[in-house]
Amino acid sequence: MIDLSFDHAHRILLVRYALEITVANLDQLDAALKSFFAGQGIVDTIVDFTGVPRLDFEASVVSDRGRRPSRKSDTRRVFVVASPVMFGVMRLYSAHQENRGDKAPAIVASMAEALDLLQAPDAHFEPVLS
Repeated sequence: MIDLSFDHAHRILLVRYALEITVANLDQLDAALKSFFAGQGIVDTIVDFTGVPRLDFEASVVSDRGRRPSRKSDTRRVFVVASPVMFGVMRLYSAHQENRGDKAPAIVASMAEALDLLQAPDAHFEPVLS
């Protein structure tokens, strides 16, 4: 499942990603983001990976993704992860983004941290209708 919600006041997109980490599923995430950004413009984004059901995937899937240019280099991205394994994998992605010269996403352990980082502790997210 990939669910998108938007806080209009702070212009923050919240993506809840609760699928296995595969190329096909990440392509699905990219398509959802592209569609949203086409309508709303590029905004700060939180991607919540705490619902990923399995952590036994190829790290190369994520590192290959990190080598791609970011569409959002001028906005803030925050990844929420629940486990040390996911933190390490997302840090690998982040390192590849930094090596490309793109602004790397912040990686945090909770939604509260993500909202604090974006200075939006009072954010109110409404579902994005597809």
